[in-house]
Parts: sequence; structure tokens; C-alpha cells
Amino acid sequence: MFNQVTIHRGLTANKFDIGLLAETLLFYSDVLLLLDRGSLLLMMDVLDQDTILRLLNEFGLKLSYHREGFGAITTGLSVHNFASFKAGGQKGKKIHSVHEEIEDVIVRKLGSNRQARQFAKALIGGTSSKILKPEDCATLIEAARADIRDALYTQDAAKAAISILSPSITIDPRWKFGAIDLGNDGFIFDTNIDFSLLDTAYKKIPGQEGGSLTEALIASYIFGARVDSYFACSDTCAIRCHLLS
Repeated sequence: MFNQVTIHRGLTANKFDIGLLAETLLFYSDVLLLLDRGSLLLMMDVLDQDTILRLLNEFGLKLSYHREGFGAITTGLSVHNFASFKAGGQKGKKIHSVHEEIEDVIVRKLGSNRQARQFAKALIGGTSSKILKPEDCATLIEAARADIRDALYTQDAAKAAISILSPSITIDPRWKFGAIDLGNDGFIFDTNIDFSLLDTAYKKIPGQEGGSLTEALIASYIFGARVDSYFACSDTCAIRCHLLS
């Protein structure tokens, strides 16, 4: 049996990967699942409350949580940039801590009832906080910008992301996907890919009907690979990189 592993978010194609979690618990003695708002919601879609608590109490799964989300934002005419962000909570009720956010996620998902709040309390009791400083987020954003300036990496990463998001699409070797750096203003993409065709195939996948496969989503996947690597290094554990593995 191996020693330690960190799973960041535990997602495959925007779905919580139960198989990955089960396989990891089988082969590693110390498993840390690092969640954020989105992945906690997706985990509750596929695992019931009792199963989650059993994994913590009986199978040795450890949970940690970070409030920061990471993705691409679009401004102007298809100008993109990387950013970190936090959920603000409901109107009139600001979220100030990881524990408050976990409770907010669970109550919104399961309702404001006694059982949901007991589950929230139990989950919070078994979850540590991953605190990111503003300079950590800035370093991550700059590293992702350096990634996007690497033409070969960006093209390969874009094709890898498309194969995950729309598995039915045949990757055309003639496709190109590169970024033109605009400095602090962000970047624009230079591509010959027909995203309308990709988006049609993307929307046919159950659960993705309301989304869109866009240049910004590809950029978010590239940023996600950098974020995964960051958490792997900061925890000095192994990690599965969901984009380019």
C-alpha cells in the first residue's frame, strides 16, 4: 500500500468520480480529499449523507476545504483573464469562514432542517481548512498566465480538455488553439476550432444541457491543471491531474 495522496476536487468531466475515490482509498493509507463549493455539491449528488460520514469515520478519509474558486473571466470582445473568487452567501448574510460556507452549501442543497444541520455539523467537525493568502492566489494566476503563453502546452491542453468535455468529438490534428497575451488586460485566443460544433456535442451529454463549451471553459480547464499542481506541491503529496493525465 502507498502512503499519502491528495485528491483535489475529485472530478472527472465535471462529475464527482466515485471510482477514483474508491480506488484511492484502496491503495493509499492516507487519503486527503480537498473540496471546494462546487465539488462538495457534486459529491452530495452521488453519495448520501451516511456514506460520506462512514468514509470519514470508518475508512479514514480526510477532508479539507478551500473557499477560493479559480476560473477564466471574459470581458469586452472575447478578452479573457484568470481570476480567483469566493461565494458571497445569501443576500443579507455574508460568509466569513470555511465552516460557514460548508454549512451554507449543505443547507442550500438539503434544506434548512434538523437532519441537514446535523450533517453539516458532523462534516464540519471532520473537515480542516485550507487557507490561501492573496499572494498565493496571485502566484497561481501568474503561473497560469505563463502556461497559456506556452503555445505547445496550450494547444495540447485545449485538445485534452475537449476530449474530456465532448468525448464524441474526433480531435482534428489540424486544429490550433493559442493565446495572444495582452499583458494585464488578459489574453485573446487564436483558434480555427469550430466551437459551435463542439458546443452542440457538449450539450448532448446528460447534465451539460445548460452549459456551453467555449474558449473560456477551455481556459478554465487549463487553469485547473495549474491549481491541481499547486495543491499537490503545497501538500507534498501525489495528485491525479484531471486534465493531462
